[in-house]
Amino acid sequence: MAFLNKIIDAFFPPRCLLCKRIIKSNKIFCDHCSARVKQIVNKEQINFKYGKQYFDKCVAGFYYQKPMSDIVCNFKFKKTWNKTRALARILEKIVTVNYEGYAIDIITFVPETDKSKKHALLLARETARQLNRQSRPLLKKICNNKTQHSLGRLERLNNIKNVYVLKEDIDVHGKNIILIDDIVTTGSTLNECARMLKLAGANAVLCAAICTTKID
Repeated sequence: MAFLNKIIDAFFPPRCLLCKRIIKSNKIFCDHCSARVKQIVNKEQINFKYGKQYFDKCVAGFYYQKPMSDIVCNFKFKKTWNKTRALARILEKIVTVNYEGYAIDIITFVPETDKSKKHALLLARETARQLNRQSRPLLKKICNNKTQHSLGRLERLNNIKNVYVLKEDIDVHGKNIILIDDIVTTGSTLNECARMLKLAGANAVLCAAICTTKID
C-alpha cells in the first residue's frame, strides 16, 4: 500500500487544501497556510455528555471554524469530491495517532438515505485505502429524520433515535471498528451508530471526524 501511495503521489502530487501548492505526502497544508488553521492537540478526546456513551473514544482533527468549516461544507454540500484524498489524510493521521493500540478490523461511516450524499462513504473508503484496512458499510439509515445541524441540543438527541440499523448479513461480533463522520457537534449521531454496533457485539467503536464544533 505504501508503494501504491507513492505511485499516486508521483502522478497526482498532494496539494495544500487552501492554496493548492504541492506539499509533502505527510502534510495537509503548506507551511504558510497551516498557521491559519487551528488544529486540535493530538489525543484530545470528545465525550458524549447527554446520556450513556456507547462509542469508546471520539477524536477530531480541527475545530469547526474558518477556513476548515468552508472546506468541509463545500465537500459535503457542494460535492467537491476532489478533496476526498486530502480530507482522508486528516482522518488517516487521527486514526494513526489515537488508535495505534487497537487492531482495527473495519472502517465504516455514518450512512445517509439519500445515495447522492456520499461524503462519509468516500472518506471512509479513502481513509481505509491509506491505512491498508478494510472499508465496509455496516449500518443503514431507515428513515429521513430532520437535518441535525438545524436542530437544538435536545432536539438532536430525540431526532436521531432508532434511525440506524445494522445491515443484513453483517457480523461485527468482537470487531474493532473505526466510525467516520465529517463533523461532530453533540456527538449524538455517532453515539447512536455506536449503540447499534455495540448491540450487535462490536468490541470497540472508535470515532474519527474531520472537525468538531467545540470540546468542553
